[in-house]
Amino acid sequence: MVPGTNTSFRVGGYAKFDLQTDFSAHQGFVGNGAGTAPVIAVQSLDNNVPGSVIGANHGIHGNTELSAGESRFNVETRTPTSYGEFKTYIEGDFEGVSAVSPNSTAGNTFENNSNRSAFALRHAYGTFGPLLAGQFFSLFEDLAAAPETLDFGGALGVSGPLRQAQLRYVYSAGNGLTIAGSIENPQTLVFNSCGSTTCSASGINVPGGFGSSSGGNGQGEKLPDLVGAVIWSQGPAHIAFRGVVRDLYDHNPVAVTGAGNSVGTPPTNASTVGWGLGVSGDYHVFGKDDIIFQANGGNGIGRYITNTGNFPGEAIVSKDGQTLEAITGWGGVIAYQHWWADTLRSTIEGSILTAQIPTDLFTAAQAAPNQALGGINHRMLSSHLNLIWSPVPAVDLGVEYIWEQRKTQAGQIGTLNRSQSSTKFKF
Repeated sequence: MVPGTNTSFRVGGYAKFDLQTDFSAHQGFVGNGAGTAPVIAVQSLDNNVPGSVIGANHGIHGNTELSAGESRFNVETRTPTSYGEFKTYIEGDFEGVSAVSPNSTAGNTFENNSNRSAFALRHAYGTFGPLLAGQFFSLFEDLAAAPETLDFGGALGVSGPLRQAQLRYVYSAGNGLTIAGSIENPQTLVFNSCGSTTCSASGINVPGGFGSSSGGNGQGEKLPDLVGAVIWSQGPAHIAFRGVVRDLYDHNPVAVTGAGNSVGTPPTNASTVGWGLGVSGDYHVFGKDDIIFQANGGNGIGRYITNTGNFPGEAIVSKDGQTLEAITGWGGVIAYQHWWADTLRSTIEGSILTAQIPTDLFTAAQAAPNQALGGINHRMLSSHLNLIWSPVPAVDLGVEYIWEQRKTQAGQIGTLNRSQSSTKFKF
């Protein structure tokens, strides 16, 4: 309690140490905000299909890296009012990318300069009765159906996106039934069918490659994402149903100029509706042992299908910028947690994500490896198996094996085999 007020104040967090070894193709810490978590979407590819090119770091095996970047810190306040409890919560970790220094760049923070890893915002929100406003886990996520892993990224098939700004209303209907709705920050990730290097050369009025959000590559956000959820909890189990509706929009403000001459193509706009549905839950079969499942899918579901950011975008835009087609995707996870003793537990999980690309916007040549269509991820898999010991409630000591694989539209495969040992000291 803060002296002289009716506000309670709490400081929390943990210090976490991770030791990771890649037995197959090395990935390394990436400077994209994922930090210590593996990002299977960019895993080095084999040259397992004719015409394919082997990926960077593919021949580096047995690489070991150490980090404390996942460590986090949070501050929480709670104040009783006549309208119910008022709460604020702010949390960050050190998985961010630090500023450029003489010995490091923003892209290799953890490899060369981990002692300067940046503090990154995770949560910043307030609740007042049934209202929540600020940055928090998306309503599309089911936190109670996420398997426990040492890996910061976790199971690939868990619904997402991770955390984003939102305005949420939660209604408790009684008997364990909760109904909620939210408007959430939109972000469109569009891929164009001419490829990242051929658009301007071909005089096509579409920016090259992937782009995300607010004009970064032609995209703009007109409407927030609309999310709804119904959750029922009863005794040893819970089940959740959810949905999202999205306005996917691509705007190309100017005609492309190629070889010094104006192409003459007028600016174009294309849009389509994206949507996604999900179901998840858990059931304590006996004691504390728990079965966890999730299934999510939709047309233009994009980043809502996984909290790792590994899905290949929401939509494909045609060469002329006139047509935008949503990418259909589905995925899921099944997991089991077993308690060997009150202080010792294990979790095993298996996840899958798939993307059905609208190929009618591409040419046959673009389906080859490393081309505009052939290089897009088609299927991603993950599995985690761990053993975690908590000699006291505030301490977790664990080991984990991580296997993940990506497969592109052209059939190229990239596989990660990683061991992770972790210590977590909570306060």
